[in-house]
Amino acid sequence: MADASRPSARPKETGWTLMYFVLGLVKEEQAPPDRTLGIEAAAANPAAFPSLAETIEHLTRESFDDRFTFGVDLILTGRSPGRFGT
Repeated sequence: MADASRPSARPKETGWTLMYFVLGLVKEEQAPPDRTLGIEAAAANPAAFPSLAETIEHLTRESFDDRFTFGVDLILTGRSPGRFGT
């Protein structure tokens, strides 16, 4: 991580950010089918949580592998590989 392509790479911070990202996705992936993040998000009040309401389709449509790859690339390089899911 110290050799990341970003000139301001901060290996310690990048390391723990990556660790928590991975732990969060693992926890989500291992959730019981009736307690997935998409189901939890859909149950939230859209008036109280409008930004969450806008992400429901993304949370239920994209695969864990796609979201994992996108997130790791964003954390390690500071940029996304393009439009998500394409």
